[in-house]
Amino acid sequence: MLEYQSDEWGYRTLPNKMYELVKNSGDMHKTGTGYFTDAESEMITILEYLNHGVKTNITESMIEQIENAIKESLNKTLAHDTDYAYSEKNTTITLQTLLNDLIEYAKIDVCVIRFDNEDYMLQIKTPDRVDKHIHYRTTLQECREYAWSRGFRVKYSKTSVDQSDIVEIWI
Repeated sequence: MLEYQSDEWGYRTLPNKMYELVKNSGDMHKTGTGYFTDAESEMITILEYLNHGVKTNITESMIEQIENAIKESLNKTLAHDTDYAYSEKNTTITLQTLLNDLIEYAKIDVCVIRFDNEDYMLQIKTPDRVDKHIHYRTTLQECREYAWSRGFRVKYSKTSVDQSDIVEIWI
């Protein structure tokens, strides 16, 4: 099977000649997102956007579809992987639980935004449990822009059941 890899995002050619957007989980196992195209040039344009932030030849509609496919794929993967872990518990998943699951089961980097009543702190957490960076910002918008500039695209916001200092997590 022919595959193109650029940084974290790549694609694979399926038997029906469609191209599927995939993420390399770090152990050479590619996970499909459910975003398909029949033109290799379109897939390369999408990879340039995801891997390098290049918006040439990409529309806002395409960006929205890509982000939805990534988010839905992640939710399906997490739902499947965590079914066993939560099958005997009737619990609401908090941001902290989601954060742990994203790192443990999905094996992806996560940007965590925390607030300590004075400053916002960003941490980039990795599956190997090493915090890559810690940065401080004065506003939540600055934190969001920083996460976006580092390639994180999907945001999960704090809910009413969260008791932690975590405000948002980005994948």
